Amino acid sequence: MTAPDRDRPAWRSSASKRRVRAFVAGGIVLAVGLSTAIGVALSGITAPGGRAPGVSAYASASASASPSGELAASTLVPVYPEPFTVEAVSAETIRVADLMVGFVDASEGGASTVLNDDVFEQVVPAEGEAASYFGVLHTLTLEPSIDSAAQAESLQSALEAGGWIVRTVSDTGAAYSAVLSSSPDPEKSWFLQIGADLSVPGQSVVALQLASPSLP
Repeated sequence: MTAPDRDRPAWRSSASKRRVRAFVAGGIVLAVGLSTAIGVALSGITAPGGRAPGVSAYASASASASPSGELAASTLVPVYPEPFTVEAVSAETIRVADLMVGFVDASEGGASTVLNDDVFEQVVPAEGEAASYFGVLHTLTLEPSIDSAAQAESLQSALEAGGWIVRTVSDTGAAYSAVLSSSPDPEKSWFLQIGADLSVPGQSVVALQLASPSLP
């Protein structure tokens, strides 16, 4: 299923368009739950002030970051920093990604649903015509009883309510994937891929991949 064309602004930058295409193409790997491949793709240079790969620092099941805590949807939308520096955009990307993980982690009963969070953060260097950007990947292993697709859809709904724009949604039955952008302005937009792997019985996995606007 694809979002209606009326929700899609005209792309004003060919560089941004290439970045979106590359991000969506990379998201195919995320959607099928190949966390090892994703980790290799995003491992490498840690951004200034970033965490070491594999270490999560989100607030687990905090009331302020859960559906039951009535999280303000607007807090899930990144704020374009002024001045726009690598340090500022990295910190904002990490902040928003951590809130998203907290949203997935929380349940109505207040108990944590995430068993493990593998996180990778990196400044992705420019390559060819593609600009550099800051990327964060969280691969979340949930309690086996948790419906990962339902968690992913719930997050998508909260993001859309907060102002994110849904670009594409795919649900094959074995994998769920959605691509969203935070702004109609491609020069100031973050791009998010949400994936849920349903292919392995008894395992529940959600992956969140967030990419910043092009870095200076």
